[in-house]
Amino acid sequence: MKFKLFISITFLFVLVRCTSNPKPITLPPNTQQPIIIPTFTLTSTYNPTSSPTPPASLPTESKVPIYPPETRTKSQCLNVGSTPIHDIGSSGVLVLENRASLDEGHYKSGTFHLDMQSGQMTEITLTSENQVGHIISPNRKLVAYEHVTHDSAGAVVKNDLVVANAKGQPLSVMPWEEGWIETPAWLDNERLVINPSGLNPEEGAGDKPATLLVLNPFSGERQILKPDFPRILNTRSTRFAILPFWEGWSGVIYDPTLTRAIYPRFIGDNEEMYTYAIWDPSKRMLIATLEDVFARFSMGTDFPIPKWSPDGSHFVFQGFIATQDPPIKMELYEVSRDGQTRQLTQLSSVAYVWESSYSWSPDGQHIAMFLGPPFLAAYEKARVAVLDVATLNITDYCVNIAFSGDEYPIWSPDGHQFVITDWREKDHRRVILVDIEKNIATQIAEDMEPVGWMVTP
Repeated sequence: MKFKLFISITFLFVLVRCTSNPKPITLPPNTQQPIIIPTFTLTSTYNPTSSPTPPASLPTESKVPIYPPETRTKSQCLNVGSTPIHDIGSSGVLVLENRASLDEGHYKSGTFHLDMQSGQMTEITLTSENQVGHIISPNRKLVAYEHVTHDSAGAVVKNDLVVANAKGQPLSVMPWEEGWIETPAWLDNERLVINPSGLNPEEGAGDKPATLLVLNPFSGERQILKPDFPRILNTRSTRFAILPFWEGWSGVIYDPTLTRAIYPRFIGDNEEMYTYAIWDPSKRMLIATLEDVFARFSMGTDFPIPKWSPDGSHFVFQGFIATQDPPIKMELYEVSRDGQTRQLTQLSSVAYVWESSYSWSPDGQHIAMFLGPPFLAAYEKARVAVLDVATLNITDYCVNIAFSGDEYPIWSPDGHQFVITDWREKDHRRVILVDIEKNIATQIAEDMEPVGWMVTP
């Protein structure tokens, strides 16, 4: 991802100077005082063979960032400690996948449930089995995954789609069908969205976003969603385009009512640039296009994920506007179902809001996100921050991490805490919990990766 992003940014600068489409967007003049750029420095060394020891104070090499007033950002710097889980005051079950390294690029398989009240860790897979692609339902009560069973020689003897509860007890088991690719996504608390494009070689080649299958694993009810939207981004028109694949979605994200779809749409007639559009599939009507806050070249680029709020009334995503000062404006935007936009952040001059690495709290009051150095000055470095959606105030917790660019904070069911993954060494990770009410940060696991946080049944 990071290499593609670097190529995209480089290519973008060339094209910004060489094309006149679309029309540049005029920004208000900057009348603020000179800005002190926040620093993003890893603060300690990770040793997988020993228990974490919190520093007595902030290390001298880690400076507290200073933000200009318009960013509405404060620093609430936290040391990463080692508080036992049973003393944190948490609840629910954290689902973790084993990331203990066996050799280059391979990990020991295994899925674990961590009881966030007692701290008890339970492995829920066997050696001959593998669970892939755990996804948690919006109400945090169900987990769906692909369950592969191997024989003693390593051959696949069974492959199922399983839906289970927080105790790991299967509630629905059905065969994983030929042609199903990628990890499914939840449409709501009962229905899954699956990409079946492996059955269609032409569609699987990626000319345009794939047709999707909506499946109720309990009743067996099915529905097909075809992306036959006008001016949709496709590789037939733009040979070097890279189509979006968003956490189980293929190029289009629907709301739970299936009356709104967000998709990449060409701007104008030249097919050199695209934006996001909102479409009503039930009425076959274009609701809005978002070129005022998002306009990117259609060749070789990544796609920020639109993420619907818990109540489905609006979504957020990282906007992207090519301007002259600063060269690129990347901010977080909120968009209503009818296309009205609200800019949530004012950080472009001092920090980068990592695309797609943001997540809603269950009550919709906060958004946790990762901030990077200004305009991607360094890859793989970030610090976690939380936006209050009502006030637009941001709290930077100064928790420095190294990450791949694909992760996002995972919230607790009560919305008071979240967990993040820190790639402290090439083949080692640690899981950090941040409590936004108690203002604490603590390591709770290592050589594992969280995939969801469920409520206790």
